[in-house]
Amino acid sequence: MAVKKKLPALKRLINKIEKVTHVRPATEEELAALQKLAGGKLPEEAVEFYSQYNFDGIVRIDEYIDLYGINEMIRANTDAVPGFMVLPFGLLTVASWVDGDAICIDLNSVGEKFGYGGCYDTQVIRQCSHELFCEGEEITFYKKALGGLVRLPYTRENVVALSPYVTHDFNYLLKELRDGELRYIDLTKTLDEYERKRLEETAQEN
Repeated sequence: MAVKKKLPALKRLINKIEKVTHVRPATEEELAALQKLAGGKLPEEAVEFYSQYNFDGIVRIDEYIDLYGINEMIRANTDAVPGFMVLPFGLLTVASWVDGDAICIDLNSVGEKFGYGGCYDTQVIRQCSHELFCEGEEITFYKKALGGLVRLPYTRENVVALSPYVTHDFNYLLKELRDGELRYIDLTKTLDEYERKRLEETAQEN
């Protein structure tokens, strides 16, 4: 029998939220709507968190991160970029940086490989760029070493390759929000890392 995941101690984080708005348990209807949005894959720790600590709208944490209540989360994933562009590929927006980049639960990461032989055993947290994943039929950016203007189709592989790992899972995200330890990943760094990996792959093929 699987051991139910427990939420970390969150008093400091809840105090931050309560300074801005009223914290309340989510209704059954709200939780059902969120689970439907996640395709039934919402992490149990996220269900537990919002069951106890939902709120309306947006709460700014430490001046640089916007944490979403369920109603705002639904809007961010269905009517805003990058949310509605990346949700079809398993990335559920739960918060964002003030510049617009989304902080997402990767609903489909369990069992996927990474690095040299690694394999994810959690639904990891990723950062999705509002500049890369905007309206359009392709992901486009410029990298001279990759031939100049790069045009990529929207696939899970491409979206994940350009959405850097932030932290281990939703519980770790809550702890880093609580402790002010979440770190922004600059788009330049993301594209440099993508370029490095593509050049390595090309060299291995040759």
